Amino acid sequence: MRFLRFLETDRKNAIATRNARLGSLHVFARFLAGRHPEQLGTLQRVIGLPFKHGARDAPIEYLERAEMEALLKSIDRTTALGRRDTPCSL
Repeated sequence: MRFLRFLETDRKNAIATRNARLGSLHVFARFLAGRHPEQLGTLQRVIGLPFKHGARDAPIEYLERAEMEALLKSIDRTTALGRRDTPCSL
């Protein structure tokens, strides 16, 4: 479909963005199929367009142990916000 190609080439959208737009088109085509069954053949072609799979540009990043410990130690547990997810005895 030219629109999907346009998103990738001209707009420089990532695969995830392209797939989000395609998902919206699938939903809209299903809606139209219920309202206009005489157009079912055309709408099935839209619904049948596959999502694109691809590798992520950026590698998955994570925190090293020392970074994780520093992050957890930075929480001030003397405040309500710091105790937000910990059970407290009142």
